[in-house]
Amino acid sequence: RVVAVPAAQRGKIITNQAGTSYATNVISVLLSGAGVPLSPQYPVRLHKLVYETIDPLGARTIASAALAIPQGVGKPLPLFCYQHGTLTRTNEAPSALSVFGEAGVALAIATSGYVAVLPDFLGMGVSPGLHPYHHARSEATACVDALRAARNWCSISNVTLNGQLFLAGYSQGGHATMAL
Repeated sequence: RVVAVPAAQRGKIITNQAGTSYATNVISVLLSGAGVPLSPQYPVRLHKLVYETIDPLGARTIASAALAIPQGVGKPLPLFCYQHGTLTRTNEAPSALSVFGEAGVALAIATSGYVAVLPDFLGMGVSPGLHPYHHARSEATACVDALRAARNWCSISNVTLNGQLFLAGYSQGGHATMAL
């Protein structure tokens, strides 16, 4: 028997959890402590998005991402999607919002005036199951749907985007960026 499953509403936001806001002086201390020579321009608010996507077989599932929004910019913002390197623990994923981990990258991007979205790959963050390491299709779909969720969030939160999209990734995230 085959059970009919409704198609995924890819990028639909399931939950939005607002995290901490960081003032520029706090971001400056964090970046300095990490050896990053960057002068913060804007305060940043972190969010954890849980959204609908598909698994490697095309079935509905959920995934999570960190979203970092610069505050007080006053103009439409570009969107920057950063794909993380290989992680071995699900609680190290960007959506954990640890500024001493991947969310620190989100702070650096957002304080420079970009809306930063950092997708967790499937099997990381809140996503069920095991992470299909170096699986290009699932990396790409999780990232595309994280971008959709981020755009949806910006639309309902009155954060205007300027139509520009920047992509970057490190290590496994480089592979994911190319797949994206």
